[in-house]
Amino acid sequence: MPEGQKPITPQEVFALRKADKLAEALKHARDLYDSNAEDEWAVRALAWCLYDEVKRLRDGDAQGELNSTLEELGSLKLPAEDGMLRDNIQRILGCSPAEKATQLSKDGNHHDAVQLIRPIATAKEASQNEVEAYAWILYRKLRGCDDKEIEAAVWCLTEFLNCWSSDREPNAILFKCLIIQAKIHTENWAGLIPLVEKLELHKLSPDDFVDDQPESDFDSFQDQLLGAVHKCLKKHPAMRQPRPQLQLWLDAWADSFSDDQWPQYHLGHILLWTDGDKARAKLLLLKTVQRNPGDYWRWQALAEALDGAEQKAAMARGIICKTEDPSFMVPLYKDFANLLAAEQALPEATASLNEAIRLRKLSGNEWRDPLPAWHTANEGKTLPDIHEYAKPFADQANHLLAADLPIHVGVLIKDTDKPGRRLYYIDGLGVRNLAFNLRSLPPTSCPAIQAKFQDQPKGVCKVLSWEKAQISDGAGTWLEGIVIHGNEAKGLTAVKTSVDDTILLHFNRWPEARELTSGSFIKLQCLGDQGQKPIVARFLKTPPTSIPDLNISVKGLFRRARDKKFGFINVDDLSVFVPPHVASSLLDSTIIEGWAIRSRKKDGTLSWELLPTVD
Repeated sequence: MPEGQKPITPQEVFALRKADKLAEALKHARDLYDSNAEDEWAVRALAWCLYDEVKRLRDGDAQGELNSTLEELGSLKLPAEDGMLRDNIQRILGCSPAEKATQLSKDGNHHDAVQLIRPIATAKEASQNEVEAYAWILYRKLRGCDDKEIEAAVWCLTEFLNCWSSDREPNAILFKCLIIQAKIHTENWAGLIPLVEKLELHKLSPDDFVDDQPESDFDSFQDQLLGAVHKCLKKHPAMRQPRPQLQLWLDAWADSFSDDQWPQYHLGHILLWTDGDKARAKLLLLKTVQRNPGDYWRWQALAEALDGAEQKAAMARGIICKTEDPSFMVPLYKDFANLLAAEQALPEATASLNEAIRLRKLSGNEWRDPLPAWHTANEGKTLPDIHEYAKPFADQANHLLAADLPIHVGVLIKDTDKPGRRLYYIDGLGVRNLAFNLRSLPPTSCPAIQAKFQDQPKGVCKVLSWEKAQISDGAGTWLEGIVIHGNEAKGLTAVKTSVDDTILLHFNRWPEARELTSGSFIKLQCLGDQGQKPIVARFLKTPPTSIPDLNISVKGLFRRARDKKFGFINVDDLSVFVPPHVASSLLDSTIIEGWAIRSRKKDGTLSWELLPTVD
């Protein structure tokens, strides 16, 4: 360096390197190193410049210069704490243990790969690259394990759990691959929960784990992981305790879990068992019951989230459910027995435990649990039928089942051709096909109900609970109308409310409509949105009255048409048609007073028609 010239700094060397002035950067880096070979930053500056120079020379033909540069790079004593620098230099020199171990693993030699990389990756000063290389080697070994190599799979996962530090940069692809292998090979592995906690998944976006193939038949990774954590907690009850790390993950990924029944079922249990949101857990488990209330195990799961009378109702409902293999219900009968014993209902508790014992033996297994004193004290006594005892409490579960659903007011439209199904107009929702339990079907005489049901706009809505309701006088719209005819064969009465609108009152819905005769005046309370066909909530018979644009009062001379059964009444320039069924009771050439209704002919023209007189 010329005398008096200010020495360049390592930072300036890095700036020259970044500006693609490699030759100048390398010259200054060598000068820095020659002046102080013990300075770590001088070593770093020269190493990175030589690293770039090797890459440049490899693209050319200067083999001699390349060899001398590689020799110079290999002679440097690199800082031990700079893992990234060391990894890159080892790789370009062809002596990286991580690279060698990775190649051995890819060739199927997992044993030698582990022997080579393990001491490095498990050391305190191991770099991110070295630990990740070891993790991928463990993954390849895991992927090659068959169903019988459980111990090998557990060793691989435990090894990763022990060498991974939460201080390291997370790797979504690596985590996903390892957890899926854990689910495949060791779903009951107790280390799964600590592994998920150590990975601190809440620091990663759930989008990092989205499936590459959206149309895959497999559940999403998020849902698979949820199921694996649930099953691990189920298998290892000792882990059911407050777990803040799991809660962070569940909160961060809350919107990424699907709303299918199984993720809801898994998440409900995880929240329940890890001191999470109990109210949310109850709601999630309730939703799984609503999917199919005929499954006992759904009620059993829900009961865990309940207390007192609600818990008893849920267990009782599960007890009366049917299943192909009743032996699976043994735990439910045991839990029900313990609940009843806590209430001092000891004969009933004994009956429930006896049923559990019977089902266990029926499946070919012996009862090995110690019998409580209250059971021994009731042996030989006459005991109640546990299923008959459970029925009244099970009925109370209907309201529990619908606890989270809104109450809707509905008006019956008509029956359908399927038992227990009826069409209702639901205020605020429109027409719905409601399915009722045949044992609690509302009578057709009940015009309105308030009900809780699972809304399916394009399907059948299962009603969970209902009771009678009253439609207020102010609801909907009141329409004035006139009965134009009744049709016994078709089972209906037709009511005209305007020239172009006719409402049909079907006898199976409105049996009292049979009593209405042609010419009767009525008012109909109708529900429904604007532009929608009106839904009749009720009707009232009223005195004759003038309805704008629909009828008029007429008085004039009746003349029967020659050789016809009909006739006309002429009032000024107005001609009123008298149909045969009305004309048959009138005397020709007599003054008639009555009401005429507006009607439309087949050709579209308007006319007036005399209505029969109604007493």
